[in-house]
Amino acid sequence: MKRIEAIFLLCVTVGLLLPASAQTNSGNSAKTEARAEPVVPAAWYQKVRNYGPWDYKRQSYQYRDFTLFNFGATGGAAGVDKDTLIHLGETSKSGDPAPPSEEDLQENFTNNAETFDKLRQMSEEDAHVIRIAKDFTWTDTETKWPRDNVGFSEERWAVYRDIFQKLGLGEGIARSQDYPATVFFVAGARGLCTGGAADGYAFSTESPSGCEVVARWAHDRNAEKLKALRHCVKTVETELVFILPS
Repeated sequence: MKRIEAIFLLCVTVGLLLPASAQTNSGNSAKTEARAEPVVPAAWYQKVRNYGPWDYKRQSYQYRDFTLFNFGATGGAAGVDKDTLIHLGETSKSGDPAPPSEEDLQENFTNNAETFDKLRQMSEEDAHVIRIAKDFTWTDTETKWPRDNVGFSEERWAVYRDIFQKLGLGEGIARSQDYPATVFFVAGARGLCTGGAADGYAFSTESPSGCEVVARWAHDRNAEKLKALRHCVKTVETELVFILPS
């Protein structure tokens, strides 16, 4: 039997991904801090949330610029003014959920080993579905949403949703072209597609460098740009989960 490492990823806050031009037009920090929380269309906000349907850089870092363009273009079309777009790109919405603690993540992983392994098996069977959330999916050939073909039956999607709820995976599963051997189990995400933070787990059939995985999962290849890196990587030992025949 060959042991496969389960990489336990903790809270990572990424540097902002706004273009330099947008950052220089943001005004002084005092004005930004004093600005009231903007009111934006709820449907649009859900689409541009971190790990949302329009966070295309989750497919690959090469789509980062398109993600930023789409954020501005669709926001403007939805009636969000320029200053509000810049403000949203620089700050997380106050209503975003609080991150789970390290202890809660560890306990959840330990107590639900069989369910995590079931989810891992399902994701491998459905490897062509590269993003599975409770409200949308992407396949390896189609990211448009909504669409008729979600990648599997509605009944199977319901099973995924039930498992996500049991395991506390608020943003479900993600696969990236940058890490084809890795499946990310996203417990929670805060902020928008322009930058934010995420927490969760990753299963990999390889043993990648911990800090490198964290940095690239955050989709910022320069680790020095990370605003805060509270923890790097922790290997979770288990006899039940993530063990495959050699």
